[in-house]
Amino acid sequence: MEDTKQNRSELKDSLLGYFLADLILVERNPNNEVYQPPLPLKGELAWSIPSAYTAFNGDHFALVPLMRKYAISQGRLPLNPESIVGYRDSVLAYQSKSGVLLADIAALSRCDEMWIFSTALPALESVGSLAEGVAVELLFYLENRRRQGNESAVYWVDVNHLVADSVTPALAKLNFPVDLVRRVLSKDNPEVVSFVDRILGGSQALPRVAFCLHDPLDSKYADWLGAGAHLKGYVPLVPSKAIELGDGPTDLVLFLWLGLLRYADEVWSFPSVETRSLSRFQSFLGRIAIEHLGMVEIPQSWAEFDVPKIKYGDSWPLTARERRPVALVRGIQ
Repeated sequence: MEDTKQNRSELKDSLLGYFLADLILVERNPNNEVYQPPLPLKGELAWSIPSAYTAFNGDHFALVPLMRKYAISQGRLPLNPESIVGYRDSVLAYQSKSGVLLADIAALSRCDEMWIFSTALPALESVGSLAEGVAVELLFYLENRRRQGNESAVYWVDVNHLVADSVTPALAKLNFPVDLVRRVLSKDNPEVVSFVDRILGGSQALPRVAFCLHDPLDSKYADWLGAGAHLKGYVPLVPSKAIELGDGPTDLVLFLWLGLLRYADEVWSFPSVETRSLSRFQSFLGRIAIEHLGMVEIPQSWAEFDVPKIKYGDSWPLTARERRPVALVRGIQ
């Protein structure tokens, strides 16, 4: 695909947004010729990648990036609760452990597989000693899959192997019957069982999930998107936070961003802060969501998310050179 300044100007696109769009839109055939595959085919391929919810004890928080990378290396699309829900943002928004867990489970409820990263042995006897959040997630996953008529796929990963250069982590598939897990937890953690039953019974509603579609250059505002979505009662699925560009080859990560669309209820689109329009990359993902997933795309205003450049206006920059772009940015609100 020809790349010229004129093309980029016509698109009113950021350089990064333009090149990332090319990476996901364009491929090369065996003869090294550039071609653009049909959008539905591109989407179907991305949505065929099995997803893995990566559950873990909070003490292993520092290993979250390694969990994502390992899942990707095993051919999975990772959905990590910290990378999507965000512990601090969800605590500040919901002010309760149950509220945080409901947000986590909203992501888990859409996953094909559940992976447990733990130092314990992969045995039924270990279930009773799992962190309470992981225990809730495990019982919910097993019960929810049974109710859906789907086979469960629970894997156990020794979290210590993630940091051992000489050891390749192994996936241990567990065949824990849901009734046995329920029995173990009823004995050791009855509150876990009652909480899951309230969710399954409908008395504890799960929040909806919003895919936050922004220009790649606006990734510096991703944390504000997450916090703002929680305050609106939504789980934020921000692609640049859910799967980071360093988690794998760039074209693969972009492909996984496309795959993430399948796990959202609606798409929130944010205009580029610099160009005041949707980037080519955003337009592509939005088109896929609307035309091929039947999703609703809802325009959003950065002003509602307390982004500092917009919230503080001319008082934010130090220099006159920066104040003019800020004035333009505030004009998009």
